Amino acid sequence: MSLKLKGTSYHWVMLETTMEDALDTCFDTSQTEKKRLEALSKVNTAGIDFRLIEAYDLNFIELLDSPNTKVRINAIEILGHIKSESAVEPLISMIPNATRGVMGELSPILCSLWEINDRRAIGPILELVKTELESGDMDTAMTALEILQFKGEVIVPNLGIINLNRYDLKIIEG
Repeated sequence: MSLKLKGTSYHWVMLETTMEDALDTCFDTSQTEKKRLEALSKVNTAGIDFRLIEAYDLNFIELLDSPNTKVRINAIEILGHIKSESAVEPLISMIPNATRGVMGELSPILCSLWEINDRRAIGPILELVKTELESGDMDTAMTALEILQFKGEVIVPNLGIINLNRYDLKIIEG
């Protein structure tokens, strides 16, 4: 598949590059970190049918250990897009140490878990919401619980950062 995409000065330019070339670059450890990140970003934002790259899920899981936050976030997002059930446990294990806030890993992890739609994520998310979270991360966690069809009580430390009418969840302060 040949992709013809154009970007701005803040984005990459990908002309006449095949998806296979981008994937090869993502996983080629002899490439520079910058080239691998550019290729990974291309794969993540190319607007492709992600079922075409499901076979690479274990390769993307390996990228979760990258020291580069941007590499990890792209890999996290791709694993959600391809609905990798193999990624559920590695993603769950990242929750306690995930960076939080707008540029953090936590919201992409939660989004990927809800895209994968595996109920194993419910327990760790319930534990997460008991901690002090920024409103954006809390919103993502609550949305994940709804999408995963959690029906019990959700205990949070501060009701003030939650729009209780937004969720079909029983949310209590505790």
